[in-house]
Amino acid sequence: MIPFEKVYDATEKAFNNDEIYELLTGKKGYDVPLLGVSIDIPTDWGAIVEDGIYQLYQNEKNKMIIEEYQKALLKMINNDDDTEVWMAAYIMYIQLEDQVKNKAPFNIDNNVLLKFKQAIVDNRYKLEHNQKYVGIGYPNGLMGDVERLDRNLLRHASVSLVN
Repeated sequence: MIPFEKVYDATEKAFNNDEIYELLTGKKGYDVPLLGVSIDIPTDWGAIVEDGIYQLYQNEKNKMIIEEYQKALLKMINNDDDTEVWMAAYIMYIQLEDQVKNKAPFNIDNNVLLKFKQAIVDNRYKLEHNQKYVGIGYPNGLMGDVERLDRNLLRHASVSLVN
């Protein structure tokens, strides 16, 4: 478990060890607990993306950070784990909202976004029946949470995660 104040250091370590995927999925001890929030998610993606990935990129100006980040997202959506597709939805939500608000130091490649949207379509049935994490609070499982994220993103940034 990584304390919030060590997110940047953990991101730097993950990048240097080719473990951005593990950082984003909270594996290999890279899980970051949410502070002051009671929600069942495996790690704090907001802290990882904004205080880790973005800060590392701004400090290093190394395009490989973006490439490794996008490669990790693609790995999350291209394997057979619908829970990781849901995790990618959270990360894409943060990324896209930050892009629209000019808070992101880089934009996600459009091909990655298109592949993500296709992964939502391809995994819809499994997401609807997945009751892990916050999925237990929706009649249509984790897909209900993806739809909630999509509504919020449309409302705040006029961008869709699924269309």
